Amino acid sequence: YGSQARGLCKSTDGGSSWQRLTDALNIDVSTIALDPENPTAVYVGAADAAGLIKSTDGGATWHPANSGLPRRRVKDRGHPGKWITFTIGVTALAIDPTHPQTLYTATGSRGVFRSTDSGKHWHPFNAGLTDHDVKALALDATGKTLYAGTAGGGVVSLRHNP
Repeated sequence: YGSQARGLCKSTDGGSSWQRLTDALNIDVSTIALDPENPTAVYVGAADAAGLIKSTDGGATWHPANSGLPRRRVKDRGHPGKWITFTIGVTALAIDPTHPQTLYTATGSRGVFRSTDSGKHWHPFNAGLTDHDVKALALDATGKTLYAGTAGGGVVSLRHNP
């Protein structure tokens, strides 16, 4: 998988050729994660209002996976008096290598969120995190320690028991 301008492309021949996967979505891809047990399950974080999307068929179809992620409400510039609500952009993703149904995502200024049901529902996971502007996530091999790279607070380790 790889990013090309806006959207996502996939190669199955070591990069000799590429197939565009997200033409209809036209998203600004910020992060990608593959399920370690199911390579056809792909999670894509978008820096824009798409938030987090998921494919279970190798990128043929995509579905929102944003339930519980923070949303923002702004005035619609094209329609005075109207408001638009959208999911805040996703900056990082991590999948627990020992429990692939457990996922972590970072939403920039709102911190880290965890899902224990393959992205269907998300809940804040910020205990011990002093800087919520998270730019990167990584899990150790056991899946018990999540590392969050923040914009101003360095790297913070967050422990959990799935």
